Amino acid sequence: MPLPTLPIEIWEQIIGSLNRYDRRSFCTCCLVCRSWVPISRHYIYDTIFLLSSSQVAKFLKSLICVEATPIGLYVSILKLHEGSGRSPREHLWFSKALPTLSQCLPNVTNLTVDCIVPDTFDPSSWSALLNGFLQVTSFSLFLCRFTSPTEVLQLIASFPRMSSLQITRLGFIEDPRRLVTDSMISPPPQLALLNAQQMHVPFLLHWLTEHHIRIRSATFTSVHGASMESIGEFAHQLGPSLEHLSLSEPETDRLRPEVFAAEHFKLAANTHLRSLDINRMYAIGGLPWLSDLLSQIKSEDLECVRFAIMAHTVALLQKVPWSQVDYILSQFSSIRTVKFRFFMDLSLWKKAAIFVKTQVPRLIDRGARIEFEL
Repeated sequence: MPLPTLPIEIWEQIIGSLNRYDRRSFCTCCLVCRSWVPISRHYIYDTIFLLSSSQVAKFLKSLICVEATPIGLYVSILKLHEGSGRSPREHLWFSKALPTLSQCLPNVTNLTVDCIVPDTFDPSSWSALLNGFLQVTSFSLFLCRFTSPTEVLQLIASFPRMSSLQITRLGFIEDPRRLVTDSMISPPPQLALLNAQQMHVPFLLHWLTEHHIRIRSATFTSVHGASMESIGEFAHQLGPSLEHLSLSEPETDRLRPEVFAAEHFKLAANTHLRSLDINRMYAIGGLPWLSDLLSQIKSEDLECVRFAIMAHTVALLQKVPWSQVDYILSQFSSIRTVKFRFFMDLSLWKKAAIFVKTQVPRLIDRGARIEFEL
């Protein structure tokens, strides 16, 4: 008696429940049944990570194989890490591969680029990067060196559908503080999430503000101290559109609490702010600006506040004006969660958590959850 035939939709759900990193299982599915091939290939080729010349050579060979189904159609997440390479020839694989990658991978929506130096690109390669990935909605750029910030703006502008941007530790030959932005270069209109880390950001924020891009979620981690005023102005200009804001004290000025002065920020304009995350606060100075910063918030939608504090002793935490913090936050009827993370020895972590919890009685009485992260 023949076995009942299951609809292909059921098999697709079963195959989709497999471990996404178990490529052997998906390859086996391709060999078992012809109808399983499309869904199996989707999981095999959905994410491609290329980080060496030998690896990219094999992948390019499979892309242009005329006897095979175009596997490039399945790729939606592409991660490219050029690195330093063992030789100048190997170092240039990224530039040589770009024209083929841009033509054969039309459905990439998530693109990550690490450690590139556009100075080494020939014109066709740079053009391929600017014009070949038009479906990208999420773009990440790490540890790259550009001639000028204008090149970065051109690259960002080349993804018209982009809604999420992350940039980290970009270097420039020209001084980014002297950039005059080109009004003809326009940011992606749908850009809503911005994450900038360990770099000079005023040129980028000025560009986004100039074109009235309404960022919904902004994260700034370990940026240069000189950028704090620009970040404050940027947040103010966003007004009600800003819902999530994450900040951190500049690492280079950790002993000068005034660099995080509250006057840099005017959060009263962010009337729909839902969450505020303050990272890497150094408690050595008692965080004198903290209550001033929190008192600026006028949003009736604030649900979550998170503090990540650097303190090697509980005594340092005692210098923080917790009674003012407790009073200010307890005035928000919408507050649901207040989170704390302490960067200290694990032997002191529990004592720190107990101490801080005793300092926020009003929040506890209001029913807010007090959470602690390791």
